[in-house]
Amino acid sequence: MPTFTHGKDARFKIADSNGAMQDISAMVNKVDLQRQADTAEVSAFGDKYKAYIPGLIDATISFEGMTDVTLSGYFDDLLGELTTWEFYPGGEDSGQIKYEGSGMVTSLEQAADIGGAITCSGELQVAGEVVRTLVP
Repeated sequence: MPTFTHGKDARFKIADSNGAMQDISAMVNKVDLQRQADTAEVSAFGDKYKAYIPGLIDATISFEGMTDVTLSGYFDDLLGELTTWEFYPGGEDSGQIKYEGSGMVTSLEQAADIGGAITCSGELQVAGEVVRTLVP
């Protein structure tokens, strides 16, 4: 029988400009790790169906949350810079999935609305492999 986990326990960490891993989970409320694989079509005359071969894998991480001076400082310093990250979709309890890698912060947005909290969002372009392990 499957064991499902609620997203409320997710954790997201990013290394600041000094390389120290910072847990920013209390300031974000959505993290998306998106991965996609390129394909190259290799269909030839006479084929009835298209044929493909695998290509390179790409990944991005987007996040949304509420901003404060600390979070804003982390990301302002990281815009356009390579950093490391860790994402725990089900939390950090033993046996949960952990993804980690490095990437560059490619976009940041802060928004203020008269009816709500100041929010932030952004994206990291993953550089290299996304490593999947289980929390010990």
